[in-house]
Amino acid sequence: MKELLIVLLNWNSNDKTLHCIQSLLQSSYSEFDIIVVDNASKDGSREQIELVYPDIQIIKNTYNAGFCHANNQALQYGLIREYKYFLLLNNDLLVDKDLLHNLILQAKQKAKAGIIGGKIHFLENRNILNSTGIEMNFYGYAWDRDFGIPVEKLSRKEGPCLAVSGACMLIKRETLETIGFLDETFFAYFEDLEYCCRLQKKTDFEVWYIDSAIAYHEFSASTKKLPFLKYRLLNRNYWINMSKTFPMRLLCKYTIPIIYTRLRYEAYHRLKTGSWLYFCTEIFYLLMFPYYFFRYSLKESFQKNSYSYIRYLYRERTFHRHKEVQSETC
Repeated sequence: MKELLIVLLNWNSNDKTLHCIQSLLQSSYSEFDIIVVDNASKDGSREQIELVYPDIQIIKNTYNAGFCHANNQALQYGLIREYKYFLLLNNDLLVDKDLLHNLILQAKQKAKAGIIGGKIHFLENRNILNSTGIEMNFYGYAWDRDFGIPVEKLSRKEGPCLAVSGACMLIKRETLETIGFLDETFFAYFEDLEYCCRLQKKTDFEVWYIDSAIAYHEFSASTKKLPFLKYRLLNRNYWINMSKTFPMRLLCKYTIPIIYTRLRYEAYHRLKTGSWLYFCTEIFYLLMFPYYFFRYSLKESFQKNSYSYIRYLYRERTFHRHKEVQSETC
C-alpha cells in the first residue's frame, strides 16, 4: 500500500494535467498514487487522461463542483483507503523531482507539522518566486509571501508560518481526522488560508514551510478566462474568511477600519474606473458582512479556540501591495 495520495483537479485543462502527471512520475520518490477529480470538463481533457494513463483513478463529476468539494471527494476516498499523507496539487504545476521525497521526509521528521508547503516558482520565469506561504494583515487582506521576489534575493528559512498555498499543500492523515475537510463554503479561494488557520485554532499542530520542496506554477491558468467570477469569489470569501478566522475581539476592534478600507480603496477604485458590475459586487458583499459575522464569528466565540496564529498577522495596511497581488492570492 502506498503512503501518499496526490490529488489533482481537472477542469477543461487541455494538456496541463497530463504535463503535471508526467512531472510527478519522474519523481525520485515513488510511494504514491494519483487521483484526478474531473469537474465536468467539456474539452476532452478527461478522455485524454484516461487514454494516456488508464491506471489512474478518476472521479467524474457531472458539474463543476469547485476546488473545495472536488478536493474533499478525493480526500474522503484516500481516508477510506488509509493513506498516511495527502498532497493537494494544482494541475498547472510542474514539480521538482525531489519535491515529494522532501515533503514526506519533513512530514515524518516534524511531528508537530500538520500541514506542510514548499517553495513555488513561476513556471514562465523560474528565477521568480510565486509563493513561500500566505500572509495576512489585520484588515483581512491576504497575499502570497515573497511574491515576485527573485530567487537569489530570498533569505527566508524554513519554519512555521501562518499558511501555505493550496496549490501545493501536504496534509497529514491526523490533520484530516482532527479538523475535517476543506470548507466548501468557499468554493475556491481563501480555503487554504482558512484551513491552515483552523488547524492552528483547533489543535496544537503547526503549518510549516520548507524550502527544499520546489514546484513551478503557471500562474492563475485555470481562472484567467473568468475575471469577474474570480473577483466575486475573492470578494465574498474575503469577508467569510475574516468571520471564520479572526477572534471576536480583533474583528470588533477592526470592523470600522476594515469597512473604511474597502470603501476607500476597493469600492472607490471600481467607481472611479466605471466598473459598475465590480462596484456593485463590492457593495453587496460589504453589506453581507453582518450576516457572515453573526453566522460564523458568534458561533466561534462560544468555542474553545487558540488564536496563536494571530502573531503572524501584519498591522500595516500596505495598500500598494494589495493593489498588485490581492486579486491573485489564495
